[in-house]
Amino acid sequence: MQQIFLCPTCGAQNIVGQEFCQSCGQRFQYNCPYCGAIVDSTLINCPGCRESLYWPTPQKVKPFPKQAVTQRGRVEVEEEEEEEKPEKKKSDLWLTGCLGLVIIAILALGAYFIYDNFIRKPPATHELPPASENRMNIEVQAALSEFSETVSASMSLGIEAHKDV
Repeated sequence: MQQIFLCPTCGAQNIVGQEFCQSCGQRFQYNCPYCGAIVDSTLINCPGCRESLYWPTPQKVKPFPKQAVTQRGRVEVEEEEEEEKPEKKKSDLWLTGCLGLVIIAILALGAYFIYDNFIRKPPATHELPPASENRMNIEVQAALSEFSETVSASMSLGIEAHKDV
């Protein structure tokens, strides 16, 4: 069973271990029942005497704003809090959408790279038709034979000139 105490400011019932009053937002101070040291409501053992504090784990309760509390004022505060939440959802949605687009773009670029480098056949190189190739070979061979005749003639003249000496 949960231990309940009254708020010294407004008299509202609160569960032991809470940091703020659920009604007026008053901050509570807790003392160790053994040594009297001031302790935080989130602690399980007293930092001074190391004794167990035996109160439940505190529940997070938002303190109310410090203004005149009326029934109308509470309704307005609740409406303001509700209006703030959709803005966060919109920014989260925007962030998620942008992140999704970036991921899609990275995947598309990766797929293109894989296709371009590994799947697609390389473009055909320019090849000469066989007739042109044969004509070029004949011309090159004729030029080489003419050159070799010239070189051999000049070498034979050089060798004959060398023999005369």
